Amino acid sequence: MPKTLGESGSINVNFLYKKNKIYVSDNHLAAAWCWLQEIDVLQKYTFVHIDRHYDLINQPEEIEANIVERNIDVQNLNFEEYCGLKQDIEGLPDLIVKLFRWDNYIHHIDNLFPNLFGNKYFVTKKAGSKTEFVEDEYDIEHFLREFKHWIEYPKNGCIVNLDLDYFFASVGDLNSNCILMKQLKKWQRKLKRESMRLMF
Repeated sequence: MPKTLGESGSINVNFLYKKNKIYVSDNHLAAAWCWLQEIDVLQKYTFVHIDRHYDLINQPEEIEANIVERNIDVQNLNFEEYCGLKQDIEGLPDLIVKLFRWDNYIHHIDNLFPNLFGNKYFVTKKAGSKTEFVEDEYDIEHFLREFKHWIEYPKNGCIVNLDLDYFFASVGDLNSNCILMKQLKKWQRKLKRESMRLMF
């Protein structure tokens, strides 16, 4: 990791911080690697996505060409190796395009491990492309009512995928955003008391 922070943009990761099973980074492309450090890919997990964007660009052909056909075991890559994965652009050999990016990491993991995600709950501002991966979509008020059932009760645990850009999407949602931030602090306190299988 760099010693000084810079602009992350779409391809750079300036920091990745872990405490217990909570990971914090300045670029969402890191999320899939973080999940792979904590989960059993043979199990099924509830997935909660709170983000301004869907992050659902789907490129199964890229996973096939750059992971499957090259026999790469993504579960055993260190973070630098994971970030170094690239997809080739025909006719542009000098163009560097990361395989895992902030807008495609969810489908990439789903294409590699199609039985990984169980119930999927999305709370977004409906930005970006929506695919059939989105089974259930809710507003933030509904999430605040139901979060206990979504997050605390799944058999094998829950992946909570949170992007802070959700909280800065519009002034009109200020009250709900403040309520959610207070709830996140409660979860943090609960994590210190219990061994919950919860990953941000």
